[in-house]
Amino acid sequence: MVRACAVCLELAKQGIATRIFSNSRFSTDLRRVTGLDIAYIPSGNWVGQVPVVAETLRADLVVLDAFPWGIRGEWEDYHANPSRFVTMARRLHVDAYLEAAGIRWDYSAPQISRIIVAEPLNPDYLQMLQDSGSELRHLTGRIRFPAEDFPVAIPRKSVKFLQTERIWVVVHTGSRGETDQLLARARMGIESEDAGQAVAVVPAFVGPLRCPTFQYFPAAHYYGLAYRVVTGAGYNSLAEMSLWPEKHVCIPFDRRYDDQAGRLSQAWPGSGNGAEEAASLISGWL
Repeated sequence: MVRACAVCLELAKQGIATRIFSNSRFSTDLRRVTGLDIAYIPSGNWVGQVPVVAETLRADLVVLDAFPWGIRGEWEDYHANPSRFVTMARRLHVDAYLEAAGIRWDYSAPQISRIIVAEPLNPDYLQMLQDSGSELRHLTGRIRFPAEDFPVAIPRKSVKFLQTERIWVVVHTGSRGETDQLLARARMGIESEDAGQAVAVVPAFVGPLRCPTFQYFPAAHYYGLAYRVVTGAGYNSLAEMSLWPEKHVCIPFDRRYDDQAGRLSQAWPGSGNGAEEAASLISGWL
């Protein structure tokens, strides 16, 4: 969702009003920090509510993040105003997505007529988009949340750690098991250098860890001060760490839809402002 926030913040600079629909547990916090209009819809109500609510708003444009027909296929049969769709394409295990959504690839669907390619795509997905005759517009940089525009104070206790030791900052919003894997990788690095300490920036639901732990957003405020930053290979992590690549230690996790290993193996070709570029494309399609 931080990717959507980054684009919507750029659109706001152009005077374009937006509303983000999300099933993320972090929706309330992001709404508070950014001031954006973010509507939380629980996962159990998602399929039935999202198209209905969006149609009630009479949106001029519907931007679908990552999934051409929505994560559950909720937009598959939605053909009103067919030119009003844009898909933000990311690396996707497309066969797994189609099977889970119970749909077949529709090469003439309105939802895949205009595509913002937000990162290098895996070949099978890119081929499907090209065969659909889609208008593909490639960004020259990843979409990065502008943490520098939100100067939220870092907890004093963690600042003390960062100023006195080589700190390996582990950042993750996933499961406890994955967080433990990241911490193990950080400790491996600390042992090999015989110096340093691990600090975790994780949500409260992860629970107690065997290291100092903080709940804080945006975590990117830690990155300039950290010795190393250990994350998964999600889109947002790589986008944020593009400013400090020499500090980044990354572990790709197995995801049902997100191709993290593929993302990590393929170099990013550009260094532009992806959020600004995406907002410019979207405003041009209104």
